[in-house]
Order: sequence, then structure tokens, then C-alpha cells
Amino acid sequence: MEHSSRMWELALRAGLPRGELLGLTWADLDPAAGTLNIRRSLQHNPAGGLTLFPTKTRAAERRIALPIACLVALEQHRQEQERQRTAVGVQWQENGLIFTTRTGTPLDPSNIARRFTGLLDQASIRRIRFHDLRHTCATLLLERRASNSSPSRNCSATPTSASPPRSTPTSACGGQ
Repeated sequence: MEHSSRMWELALRAGLPRGELLGLTWADLDPAAGTLNIRRSLQHNPAGGLTLFPTKTRAAERRIALPIACLVALEQHRQEQERQRTAVGVQWQENGLIFTTRTGTPLDPSNIARRFTGLLDQASIRRIRFHDLRHTCATLLLERRASNSSPSRNCSATPTSASPPRSTPTSACGGQ
């Protein structure tokens, strides 16, 4: 469950910042519409511990369209999470998050960054920052010539003037 390959896939295909990725809840996913609402970010709080904060600005809230492959992967992840919840029983800490530890608690963003670096090292891939996956997503969008999608709208917390209105989902990376 921890550090699921589906988390890495969504990070790359949707270009989400680490905190936004870890702040996703199942309520944010609309499988019927094929969309994901970005509303919050999981961050370290000054008092210690992890807290779900709203996105940096109201304008940073957005709805993105997901490729079918991501929707399938997320459904598989939901089923895995349900099996894990059943296996740990009363130890499970329900919070609605999509990506959690084996007992349902939030994943620490710092641990995700360390794990990401470890995966790059294992694969003998040049080290990049987790944040650089956002740039890869934007590049993929541009290469696909996604004329109806603004890469910065999908892969950035700062919308551009070319961005569609909040009610219109933008396309995520990776195609259908």
C-alpha cells in the first residue's frame, strides 16, 4: 500500500505537486465523469505533524480529467486499500485519503521524496526532484499537442489566462 506504483503513475500523468497528491481523498475522485478535484494539500504543520491545508489560493483549486488508465489504476488501488483496511481491522485509521500508510494514516511528504530518490537510484536513473515530474507532465502534454488543455493549468498551482474556467476539467497527461 505505501508508495504504491499507482501514486507514482498519478504524479507523472497528472503533474500534481507532492502535497496535493498526498492530500487527495476518494471524495475528490469522480470515476463516472473521469475527473479528479484538487482542493487541498498535505503538509507539515508548524506545531508538528501533518495537516490537510486548502490549496495555496482559491484559484489553485481545479478539476482535471484523468486518462482511462489512471481511472482503472485508481479503482485497483481502492480495492487494494479496502483489502488492507480489512486485514488490519481496528488498527485502520480512516481519513478518506487515497494514498496512505498500511494502517490508513497519511503518508509523510518527506518520506515520499526520499523513496522517490531511492527508486531513481535503484533504476540507475539520474536524480531529479519529485517536483520535476510536473515538468515532465507538461512536456508530455505539449508533445501530445493537447490543444484543449493548458499544461500549466493541469501541472501548476498558478492558472494562466489561457486556462479553462474552473468548472471545465482539463486533460491530464498520458492520453486515454
